[in-house]
Amino acid sequence: MRTARALRRALARVRAVRRPAGDEGFTMLEMIVAILIIGIVMGSLTMFFVSNVSATSRQGTFQTGAQLADDAIERARGVKGSAVLSNRDKSSSDTQWAAVTSTSPVYPYLQDMTEAYDGTAATGSGATATLPTSPVSVVINNLSYLQNWYIGTCWQPAAGGTCGSTQVTGYVSLYRVVVAVLWRDKACANSQCSFLSSTLISGVTSEPIFNSNAVAQPPTVTNPGAQSSEANIADTLTMQASGGAPPLVWSATGLPHNMSINPATGIISGTPDTANTYSVVVSATDAFNLVGSVAFSWTVSPALVLTPLGNQVSEVGSSVAVVQTVTGGITPYTWTTTPLPAGLSFNTSSGQITGAATAVTAVPVAVTITVTDGAGVAKTESFTWTVASALALTAITSRTDAAGTSPTVSATASGGVGPYTFSATGLPTGITLSSTATVATLSGKLTNGGTFSTVVTVTDAIGAVKATSFTWTVKGPTMTNPGNQSTRHGTTLSPSLTISASDGGKTITYSATGLPTGLSISSSTGKISGTVGSANSYTVTVTATDSNGSSSVTFTWTIT
Repeated sequence: MRTARALRRALARVRAVRRPAGDEGFTMLEMIVAILIIGIVMGSLTMFFVSNVSATSRQGTFQTGAQLADDAIERARGVKGSAVLSNRDKSSSDTQWAAVTSTSPVYPYLQDMTEAYDGTAATGSGATATLPTSPVSVVINNLSYLQNWYIGTCWQPAAGGTCGSTQVTGYVSLYRVVVAVLWRDKACANSQCSFLSSTLISGVTSEPIFNSNAVAQPPTVTNPGAQSSEANIADTLTMQASGGAPPLVWSATGLPHNMSINPATGIISGTPDTANTYSVVVSATDAFNLVGSVAFSWTVSPALVLTPLGNQVSEVGSSVAVVQTVTGGITPYTWTTTPLPAGLSFNTSSGQITGAATAVTAVPVAVTITVTDGAGVAKTESFTWTVASALALTAITSRTDAAGTSPTVSATASGGVGPYTFSATGLPTGITLSSTATVATLSGKLTNGGTFSTVVTVTDAIGAVKATSFTWTVKGPTMTNPGNQSTRHGTTLSPSLTISASDGGKTITYSATGLPTGLSISSSTGKISGTVGSANSYTVTVTATDSNGSSSVTFTWTIT
């Protein structure tokens, strides 16, 4: 338009040049001006034509780039959601994403999603994938266009909205496919032109089938059945569902304490820490807000505990029965052990050690017992087992002593496990037991004749017992102690108190010390008689003497 206006102005100026009267045709000046004007017009038209052709060419390349981007998007949409990542191996995907610089038009797209790849694909297979990680060249009108597919994961609210790189509870996981078509053209910055497009694709494993006559059905959740876990042991359960409109959003109530469900995957995980039986309800909500649910029980058993036995000691030839106690966990239990001392055996069903060791151990035997429960949880207990020589006590032979004498008898303990504890029964009157670390001693003054069945016993630190028994005969009168007496002041004894003694018919003579005032004893009969004197408490000793020796009894006589 500017060129046409300039032409009209130039022609008007030419017509305004005054020609001489009567002159016909164009003057030389007019011819020169006309030639100049034609040159200007032709030059302007040439520039206009070139610009127009260039603009038309640029518009054509952009239209081609746009068409190739659409074709690449349709190629992605034509792939099942489950196959979008097929053969896009991690190494190839990493290389493709790493090549994108901050100045690339693709860069902002990648910042809003997380790189996705096929974790099962062989390294290097991405170049031949359905949506390859390497550019695909398309040549049109001698110009090469490069189609690129970038695939990542983003999360979108279930009700719709922006799909971003942050995973939020309740959001839906989608694949974002970004297509970039690149070609070289001087008209673009740095001679690099691009056209970008993107789309979101669900990663479901199957495509929906539409039926206009069908009524939407909720998802069907597979019931996993009753579950068992163990306190303080991590556990997982993957819920499964069929049907419904994807994506599914999972939720659960009544889960064991410290366990939760992933809304996007339906995986229940955690470390239950409280033993109990829980009533669990798991629900799956589809895109139409239709809900499918199942209910089941989840039992959390107490943690497996193996009660420590501590170091063990037994004696050669002594029978043992040691039970390793286990509580909690999930039955059945399985037991194992390292070798025990010779003669001992381990019951792998009950965890009991029985038998009798056959040899003394020079050094304690290191033992390790392991119990594994039905859930595969194992506990181990380690201790030592020492086998000592058998406990022994020297024998005491039968003996005879005279009443009134003070004999000493001893027995020595050895073997077993110290310290030792000694005891004695059936001791003659006046004899007591004393002991050192290894020796038991019977000593004292024999105060009464008779025959006694005496037993000396030693018990060691682990409860082993040994005893020696013998007959101890004491020659002399055998007396009966009348027991403590009580008489009122001024009372005449009637009947008298008789202290009896016998010794095979031998003649016995009696004597007494410490009698209350006013009382006396008959030396031939042992009768105590008389009238009780002043009130007091008296310790009375009556002695009977014959040819074998002297015996005595002692008692208290209280005068009130």
